[in-house]
Amino acid sequence: MQSIHIMAAQQASSGQLWPLWLLLIFPAIFIGIPLFARVNVGRERLRLVQWATPFLEPGEQIQAVFKVGMVKVFGNSRHLDAHRIAATNRAILVLHVDWGHASPPRRLAMRYARNIYFGRPARRRTELVQSWIVLDGHTLVVPKRFFTDVAAADAALDEMNRVA
Repeated sequence: MQSIHIMAAQQASSGQLWPLWLLLIFPAIFIGIPLFARVNVGRERLRLVQWATPFLEPGEQIQAVFKVGMVKVFGNSRHLDAHRIAATNRAILVLHVDWGHASPPRRLAMRYARNIYFGRPARRRTELVQSWIVLDGHTLVVPKRFFTDVAAADAALDEMNRVA
């Protein structure tokens, strides 16, 4: 089996050129170089806490915060709305994001009592990247990097119930 570089050189000498992105990506895939930068989850959590703070009532403390996408179905098509979940000591806040997944939330979409467990994200074949939880009949897509935050929210609720 010839290497990708030898094949590219042979094609270049014969007058056929591969697209530049193929020459850059294929060697990276074969030697295991990650193609996409990893997200600094700690910094992302801090930013989510800062964005959720204006929506808190006096005396509330954030216990866990994570990103979710809410699946909306319009006829035969599906759409994923960006939301943020902030679990506090008194409530679960669902914050709506208007513009893209990297922008701050603009309004409080829903507010639930803090007696709701999220549960373990459901096992699906795409669990390597994301998974699902259900909150009040709404299906929420949770990125894998926030699975620990979902578990932390449930653990904080357990702790509150033991103390009470």
